[in-house]
Amino acid sequence: MYIKTLATVGRVSNLPTVWTNILAAAVVAHNTASSQTNFVASDITQIVITLIALSFMYIAGMFLNDAFDSNWDKNNNNMRPIVCGEISRRRVWIIGYALLFSGLLLLLLQTVLLQKNETASLAALSLAGAIILYNGLHKKFPAAAFIMGFTRFGVYIISAALLASITTELIIVACGLLLYITGVTYLARQEQSNTNTLRWPVMLLATPVLLTITNSYAIPLYWLLLIIYSSWIITRLKNKIFVTKPDVKAGIGGLLAAIPLVDGLYLASVNAPIPAIICLFVFIIVPKLHQIISGT
Repeated sequence: MYIKTLATVGRVSNLPTVWTNILAAAVVAHNTASSQTNFVASDITQIVITLIALSFMYIAGMFLNDAFDSNWDKNNNNMRPIVCGEISRRRVWIIGYALLFSGLLLLLLQTVLLQKNETASLAALSLAGAIILYNGLHKKFPAAAFIMGFTRFGVYIISAALLASITTELIIVACGLLLYITGVTYLARQEQSNTNTLRWPVMLLATPVLLTITNSYAIPLYWLLLIIYSSWIITRLKNKIFVTKPDVKAGIGGLLAAIPLVDGLYLASVNAPIPAIICLFVFIIVPKLHQIISGT
């Protein structure tokens, strides 16, 4: 039971979406670099360390979110584990910061060992700062949604810097993910009140498509993923959020589950079919994980 409590606080059902972010960033950066290198066995260690470090930082962000929000949750009858007495706020603080600094340390050590430039280090420090800043501000300042978007942007930049190289194309698609997450986060502000008055963030959900479609019109897999992505987003919005009796929580869960589809679109746009299909399979799995552990 305690393991499930930790998993609930950490919202680990969304963790595969971080992994597809790492995959997409590394492959997009590699495929768009001016000089490409072949994969070697030693790269596996780098991938695993990056995966662990960014997973730690994601879970840390979720723990700190519950710790920062515990008083608000209590006052607004949001029955998260701290409010329910399943885990103490102090323990959540300790675990959150321990994971955050462990992940940051792994990234900084990897930067030194791989003799990478300062970009990866600055990105790692910025990600850690953004996680703390968002959790401290988001209940007071709606625009903090852009900081949440920046955290996923940071995952892309760090992954590319450590596992490939940062390219213009990588930065463009990372910005698309930033705006997608910003849109989802704005819509999620309506979750507690279960209302649907905020509509303009929906436009941000189209950003990943707008940034890639002009270069991908001749790639069949891209169009397949685009159809799936568009259908999924529209049905989540139409059937869960913008209805007479909305279920915003379920709608937001569906939008979070679509993150691997965003990654898949990016991968298909650079002609990386196998990684794109992997993202499609992850997309299929995430909603099932949400049935076990809530993603919001």
